[in-house]
Amino acid sequence: MRGWRLLAASLLVAGVVEAEGFRLRVDGLVDLRAARTDQTTGWLDGGLGKLRWGGEDGEPRTVLALAQSAAAFRASLGEELRAYAHVGVDTGSYPVSGLSGLDLVEGWVSYRPRLSNALGVRLRGGHFYPPLSLENDGVAWSPTKTLTPSALNAWIGEEVRVTGLEASLEVFLQTSDLTFTGAVFGGNDPCGSLLAWRGWAMGDRQSGLSDRLPLAALPAFQPDGIFPLQDPWVAPFREVDGRAGWYAAASYVLPERLEIRGLLYDNRGDPLALEDGQYAWKTRFAGVGAKLRLSRNVEVLGQLLDGWSVMGPGEAVDVTYRAWFLLASATRGSHRLSVRFDGFRILDEDRYAAVDPNDEEGDAWTLAWSLELDRRTTVLLELVSVDATRPARALVGLPERARETLVQVGVRGRF
Repeated sequence: MRGWRLLAASLLVAGVVEAEGFRLRVDGLVDLRAARTDQTTGWLDGGLGKLRWGGEDGEPRTVLALAQSAAAFRASLGEELRAYAHVGVDTGSYPVSGLSGLDLVEGWVSYRPRLSNALGVRLRGGHFYPPLSLENDGVAWSPTKTLTPSALNAWIGEEVRVTGLEASLEVFLQTSDLTFTGAVFGGNDPCGSLLAWRGWAMGDRQSGLSDRLPLAALPAFQPDGIFPLQDPWVAPFREVDGRAGWYAAASYVLPERLEIRGLLYDNRGDPLALEDGQYAWKTRFAGVGAKLRLSRNVEVLGQLLDGWSVMGPGEAVDVTYRAWFLLASATRGSHRLSVRFDGFRILDEDRYAAVDPNDEEGDAWTLAWSLELDRRTTVLLELVSVDATRPARALVGLPERARETLVQVGVRGRF
């Protein structure tokens, strides 16, 4: 209830406050959702489902929920010094504690002086997303063309966020801009564990700083399993080994026409480190993406991520993975139609694949239609269909292959 009151107060004062060179802007997002699931138990309920909401007791169900409620605070003191905080409230009820309540999603301070007409720098410190997603471009890092982001960006929202320092060099060309970025960070040591033991998933829930994300009750985590010290949940932003990680990124922007991004990430995790039920994982990945506006009303975008994660003595878990998607979106008046195809896979390359199988192969289709009622309110209808094969499902008495479908209607209010 306390989180609700704080969020409600933030939304009531949503707007802009200015005084003596200080400027505060408060934006809010409220997303009301009705969904119809199939019978597969969702991963947030302790299952191995790929979608945010799944069935209950082997039966489909209808879900009525506040899918997202968030406030984004943007403060500036002059043109160069800025601060940002994204606070979310999760009203869900899940079997594993640590997923409900008020939490910080992002919070940082930046200094951005302009060196000349052609050059600028940006320094940023705090807790933030690496600059990779081209899909989550709305208020509070929400996707604007669909309700559900791609598997690639869903994982970024779940397990990839850093606490550290970032520096960028901005090059302003005559008709376009280039940005080169580097960062050093702590935390994010368990990054990769959810992907290896649960697999790819598709959902719009963003993890908070203190979240604990549930793992299915697989044999590997039982007292007689190979990882009995692993908690039945993952705290993705915890510092475990005391080692700093890094990432490097670059982007090219041709305004209103083209945007290209690339990123290299390495958390430099020590795969032998373990603290309070959480392992450090050595996780490295590379991501690249492009967004192209074909005309005033048609846009296409795509991204690819390739990665590798290892954990434990003798690389007890050793997985490589890939995810990619292509999305096309067209508008006509206040209507938007978007279609996306996702492909994803995980290859298990360790010696424990027989008792802890982490292989996976799958794809998904997403079809979304939206109607913008006014500048602040949008209605979205979405169908997501996922087809994935994961041998670990057989360990808990399920077929290795599962086809899952989720139909959703959402009403988004922006403040």
